[in-house]
Amino acid sequence: MKIISWLLSVLELLLLIYVIMKYVRPYNKITELLRKFFELALKPLREAMLKSFPTLANVQFDYAIVAAFIILALLSRILSF
Repeated sequence: MKIISWLLSVLELLLLIYVIMKYVRPYNKITELLRKFFELALKPLREAMLKSFPTLANVQFDYAIVAAFIILALLSRILSF
C-alpha cells in the first residue's frame, strides 16, 4: 500500500508540473511528454464532465485537471486507511 500511495503522490506532483509547464513553456519537449501521458486520463474525464455538465463547454478553465487532483487525493486518502 505504501508503494501505491507513493506512486499517487508522484502522479500528483507530475500533474502539477504539467499544469505549470502548460502555461509557462507550452511547446517544451517535457511539456509535450507530460501532455501525452496525462491526456490519456484527462480526455475521458473531460468528456464525462462535459456530458454531465454541458455548461462547462463555455468555460475557459479546464476542470478536468481539478477533478484529476481531487481523484488522486481521494485515492491517496482511501489507501492510507
